[in-house]
Amino acid sequence: MNNLGTNFDQLNSNITCLLEKFSLLLALREENEELKKQICEESKKISENQEVTEPSSHQDSIDFDDENSFFTAECVEFSSYSKE
Repeated sequence: MNNLGTNFDQLNSNITCLLEKFSLLLALREENEELKKQICEESKKISENQEVTEPSSHQDSIDFDDENSFFTAECVEFSSYSKE
């Protein structure tokens, strides 16, 4: 019976340790998400400042923002070719 109590105590200790680590992981995840938002905002500010100070070579472009990733798609005119 004493061995069973020791096993439960060990299990309880392991579960407590696991919960502490999990709560730390959740806190770090929240902090990571906040840092991503800050980086995105700062990147946008820098991008806007560069657009104001420097003439853009991509006058007809569209920026796609996907969690700190900036992709630029240039507008290109396509001429239609007729079959001869």
